[in-house]
Amino acid sequence: MADINAKLIAQFNKLSTLQTNTSKKAGLEVLKRASQERTPVDTGFLRDNQEVIEDGEDVYLEISAPYAALVEFGTSKMEAQPYIRPAIDESQKEITRAVGLEIENQIKILLQRR
Repeated sequence: MADINAKLIAQFNKLSTLQTNTSKKAGLEVLKRASQERTPVDTGFLRDNQEVIEDGEDVYLEISAPYAALVEFGTSKMEAQPYIRPAIDESQKEITRAVGLEIENQIKILLQRR
């Protein structure tokens, strides 16, 4: 029984080294694709300047077009053309699946190492 407990403790300790950035990136890559598919295109700059960024512990989707929020939310002179919110709403299951698969893969790798 002591051997089983020691093995379980060792496995839980390995899980504490799980790298969450890769799973966050997997989900954000799905969001990026979904957002780009829904981005209104005039010149293509807004669509083409969406990038998943990893900065230490943070991972985020950066949309570097200075007018990105104006397109998403509209202005007093321009109707909103949402692309991020619909991408999030319509891709939740796929995002969750991508994050879950990446976590599952990491767990398999961590627990196979001895």
